[in-house]
Amino acid sequence: MSKRVVEYFDYSTCSYLDGELHSFDNNPAVEYKDGTKMWFYRGKRHKIGGPAVEYSDGSKYWFIYGNLVSEEEYNFYITKTI
Repeated sequence: MSKRVVEYFDYSTCSYLDGELHSFDNNPAVEYKDGTKMWFYRGKRHKIGGPAVEYSDGSKYWFIYGNLVSEEEYNFYITKTI
């Protein structure tokens, strides 16, 4: 497995695992300079323990393995799988 963290001029940081966006140690895989954060699991938006996307304006979005779900659907999924 190849882990790589890259800093771009328009991002704060991006982290990759084998060439796909991937979060490590519950840190976002993508963090923009404006404070927007995105968590990924092997290239798909995903996060256990909260929203996978947090925009700098405070809006949040939940994803399960790349699929956008409501917060309620996310909470139901989490209670059934953990």
